[in-house]
Amino acid sequence: MKEICFILVSIFVISCSSKHNSKNVTNKEIKYHSLIQYDINEILPQIIKKQKYILLTGENKDFLFAQIDKIQFNNHKIYIQDSKTKSLLVFDSTGQGIAKVGNFGRGPGEYTNIACFDIDSKGNIYIVDGQQDKLNVYDSNFVATRTLLLPYETDIITCLPNGHFLLGLSSWNSKTKKQVVHVDSSMNTLDYFGEYEDQIDNDAWLFNYQFTKTDNHIVYNRPMNNNIHLFEKNGNIQKIITFDFSSNNIPNKAKRDILQHYQYFDDYYLVGDLTFLYKNYIGGNLFKHKEMEFYMLDTLKNTIYSKPTDMNTLEIFSNYQENCIISYLDPSRFSSKNMTSGLPLEIYKHLEEGNFVVCIYELK
Repeated sequence: MKEICFILVSIFVISCSSKHNSKNVTNKEIKYHSLIQYDINEILPQIIKKQKYILLTGENKDFLFAQIDKIQFNNHKIYIQDSKTKSLLVFDSTGQGIAKVGNFGRGPGEYTNIACFDIDSKGNIYIVDGQQDKLNVYDSNFVATRTLLLPYETDIITCLPNGHFLLGLSSWNSKTKKQVVHVDSSMNTLDYFGEYEDQIDNDAWLFNYQFTKTDNHIVYNRPMNNNIHLFEKNGNIQKIITFDFSSNNIPNKAKRDILQHYQYFDDYYLVGDLTFLYKNYIGGNLFKHKEMEFYMLDTLKNTIYSKPTDMNTLEIFSNYQENCIISYLDPSRFSSKNMTSGLPLEIYKHLEEGNFVVCIYELK
């Protein structure tokens, strides 16, 4: 039975402090429990143009990886970041492994940790080494070209069209409590946004997070505060969308000590590890009942379509890029219970052999 009600949206203007000036930032609040709830399968056929599966494989052990932390496409290539094996692997459009970007170590072009990566419009690859606080740069042929020292301890990065960067900062920075900083190509600070709150246990990670690029915005959300920041392509912040989960919001005492209260998180909701904008939709993952739930929220109809994810679900929604939703099928979740998903037999066989499958949903 569908519950019919109306979204309560309040829009007001807040002042956002930056290094150089104050900007007027539009703030929009979404009351989650006031949305009309539907199953995700009721909307996907209306917005998906076509779907494609890519079976990832490699001819040798150099292209084996344990998990997917980030997927990105560039120039018909698939980039897979795996923090467990500390590697950034490259596959072609058919799923064949073709390259590894950089190597583990402390020499030129090497890294001891991959916190995040991004690729600019020219195909240059930028890898954040979170242990050595440096940014390694590689050209489109995967050759190391230079290394920059990061001015702050950095979790995530995104490239701006003008050659600048937005850096999502770690909560334990000694230099600043800001969450996002805008730097130029030489790592000089131009602006900063947001601030970590003292009353939140920001050092406890429930899941990874990332910048997401859409047609007109760069989207940022640091887990725990449920604030989705929309940046313009020039790096200026434009809007903040806040999800209010009402009785399912995390109480302050749990925010202060997450690990101590994690047993109660079955009842709490959070904006998850993926958020994007598509036409009049906000899409991505919500963290509910300690699992990710993919959703599409129609802002015009005050309606949310969602798909619960649990350990019996193969598919994990991971990124949005160039009008495509990107997900993957995780072989560690494969069992006889999810062989009824209606997937081609070759995909089940590929998963059974311990290999990953990337899914691409091209939107209309």
